Amino acid sequence: MITYENLRKYAYCNDHLIKGAIKGLCVEFNGLNATQMLNEDPFLAVKCAEKGILFLNPYLNPWNWMNDRAIATTDRIISVLAEHYGIEDM
Repeated sequence: MITYENLRKYAYCNDHLIKGAIKGLCVEFNGLNATQMLNEDPFLAVKCAEKGILFLNPYLNPWNWMNDRAIATTDRIISVLAEHYGIEDM
């Protein structure tokens, strides 16, 4: 079960960089060879944070790229963030 407390096992999110209100969401999907978890803040994540935009990079198995399970996992990750930050339309 994905919760905010274990979210980092399922996705990278720049929420720790955002100061102030969240104004939007940017989701980046990796290609078929992406199997690593991000240990540093990507340049785009930093730039998004400066504008109050959540940057999300879901960790999806490279062979389930945008199949039903990948879509459901991404939807759940977004729902967890929306619930945590009290955002109704995300």
